[in-house]
Amino acid sequence: MGLDLYIETSEKIKHRTTGVYIRENGMNKELKTIEEVKKYFPNRDISHIYEYEYVDNYIFNRHMTHNLSEMAEHIILDNNINLYLLLWHPSDLGFKYVDEKYVNYINKSLELLIRNKKKLEKYNPKNGWGNYETLLGFVRSLANCLNNIDVKNKEYSIYSSI
Repeated sequence: MGLDLYIETSEKIKHRTTGVYIRENGMNKELKTIEEVKKYFPNRDISHIYEYEYVDNYIFNRHMTHNLSEMAEHIILDNNINLYLLLWHPSDLGFKYVDEKYVNYINKSLELLIRNKKKLEKYNPKNGWGNYETLLGFVRSLANCLNNIDVKNKEYSIYSSI
């Protein structure tokens, strides 16, 4: 179980993949190249695996363990908005589409994550599924995506599946 967060555009996006996924530190990770597959499976016969392209509408599509929800709740922004709500329940905050306000909240969340590492590490899940670095990587990846799109002139829908 976990969070799946999607940001979608009306345009078609070309992606490259091998179709091989691994579970790493509470997140699903897609291995996009044969070299990555070889790195994670050095002694396996991978002759049946190849790189290919596919097209969809997602500019961001990531999975993260629910075990990090408590940590995300402790990244508090203004008006009782926290990172948990921004990621797990964006529609509950009125975010059907990404706008400047959402981008700013994610950027501020990233700053707070970086500045409060020691405080947040106490919320690392005891079961070992995910940790501070997992949440940081997820938010950093999301912020990178959001800071490279034009939310003023295009619509990007955002939704989560939990």
